[in-house]
Amino acid sequence: MNARCAIAVLVIPYLPTPAWAHSASPGIGGTFAAFAHVITEPPAPLALLGLGLIVGMRRTQSLKWACGLFLLAMLAGLAAALTHTVGTDPELPLVLLAFITGILAASGMPLPNAAASGLLFLAGYFFGVFGTPEPAASATIGSSSNGEVIVAPEQLPWSTLLLSSVGAVLGANFALVLIAAGVNVIHKQCSRPWVIIGLRVIGSWNAAIAALLTALWTR
Repeated sequence: MNARCAIAVLVIPYLPTPAWAHSASPGIGGTFAAFAHVITEPPAPLALLGLGLIVGMRRTQSLKWACGLFLLAMLAGLAAALTHTVGTDPELPLVLLAFITGILAASGMPLPNAAASGLLFLAGYFFGVFGTPEPAASATIGSSSNGEVIVAPEQLPWSTLLLSSVGAVLGANFALVLIAAGVNVIHKQCSRPWVIIGLRVIGSWNAAIAALLTALWTR
């Protein structure tokens, strides 16, 4: 698949529809909840596995810049979502990302640095949006002077949003580093053909599952 086409497929679904990933819980519990959210809530695990495969199958020195770029992009996505400068559903871009990275890993094609950087930046950005907690907590119910019921969401304090955001950043980046490093070690230490084929088969399974999820999300 052409790298520019792959990036375009991820950009096209970026529609201005408001969506928030999850509600934030006060205290350290919100950090743990956000940590678990970004590594267990579909399609995040598929996207992380696909990214980990294509990063880990590259040179060892690629791990540092790849994970650093992902972190910076995720912080940008979090900042944009928390300041309300972006409103989009990140799930479809992430499942498309899982499909594309799975195909790339299964094909074994060498990925140019520019294309890898573009995919990692988009992935980090959408993971930032995906991990952003909802700024409104429970609703406050009141009544106006003419008797109409007014429902107004209570804004969560920034400390709660910050703790939840930290959990999301730690979860996604920890998972990406762990998967990429593991794949890199396997790819380098066990360079037998059946091992390489096994990694490519995992990529193809990841792409197949992502394709099924894409069909569900777009029907």
